[in-house]
Amino acid sequence: MSFSVLQKNIQTFLVQGATLALFLMSVWGIGNLIAIWLEPPVKVLVPSLQKLSDNSSVELMPQKPSFLFGQPEANASKSKAELLNQDEIKQTRLNVKLTGVIYTPQSSVAVIESGRETFVLKEGEVLRQGVAVEQIQPDFVVLNNRGGLERLMLEESDLPGKAVETNGNASLNQGQSADLQKIRDEVRKSPLALNRYVRFRMLKGNGQVNAIQVWPRRERQLFESLGFKNGDKILQVDGVAVSTLAEDPQQMQKLLQKSRFDLQIERSGQQQSLSVVLQ
Repeated sequence: MSFSVLQKNIQTFLVQGATLALFLMSVWGIGNLIAIWLEPPVKVLVPSLQKLSDNSSVELMPQKPSFLFGQPEANASKSKAELLNQDEIKQTRLNVKLTGVIYTPQSSVAVIESGRETFVLKEGEVLRQGVAVEQIQPDFVVLNNRGGLERLMLEESDLPGKAVETNGNASLNQGQSADLQKIRDEVRKSPLALNRYVRFRMLKGNGQVNAIQVWPRRERQLFESLGFKNGDKILQVDGVAVSTLAEDPQQMQKLLQKSRFDLQIERSGQQQSLSVVLQ
C-alpha cells in the first residue's frame, strides 16, 4: 500500500470518528437541554414568622383557594384520549412542517418549521398568531387554529422506514469534508441545528431513556459513512448503557476523548456492534 493511499485511509478514519463524536455529543446535549427545559421548577416556600403575644390564640381555618391566574372551567379536565377520539380532526393546510418529535407520556416537545424559522414547542405554546400546539403524539401534533383542531403529521421522509443498503466504509470526498466542517461549526453555535441533519427520538422505558433512535435528514452519505442505517437505535457506547450516559455528563465527556468507539445498536429488531477507530 502506497503512502498516499495509507494517508487517505487515515484521513477517512479521522473524519468518520470526529463525525461520530460530534453526533453523540450533540444528541446528548440536546436531550439534556430539553430535559432541563421540561423539568418543572422547584419553588421553596419560606414561611413568614410573626411574634404572638402571650394572650394570643391560633385558630386553624381552611383558607379559600386563590385563583391568581383565573378560575379553572369545569370542562378543563377533558382527557387527551377524548381529544384523539374526534375523527373529524382534519389535516392542516398551514404552510408549516413537523420535522421532529421528542415524546414522553408526561411531557413532550415538537420541532416545527415555519418559513425560515424553527420552533421547539410544548403543548399549549403558540406557533404563530391564532395557532397553538394543542397536543403532541409520537408521529403527529394537533394544532388549535383559531379554535379549530387540525392535524400536522411528520413528513414521510422523517418516519421510520426500510434501511437503505449502502457501504458503511464509504469515504468522503473533498466537498463532503468541507460540508462536514460547516455542519460542525453550525452545531457548535446552536445545538438545535443538528435537527436539520439528523432526526432522533429518545426512547424511554420505566421512566428513563434507554435508547436513541436516529434517521438522516440532509447529507445522508455523511450519516451512512459512519455505518448507521435509517432507524438505528443506539443502546450502548463502549459497554455503557445510554440510560447511564444520559444521567452522567462527565462519563460522556470521557468517552469523547477516546480514539475508538464501540457501539451496541439495534437494527431491524436485532442487536449489532458498530465500531469506529480514529487511528
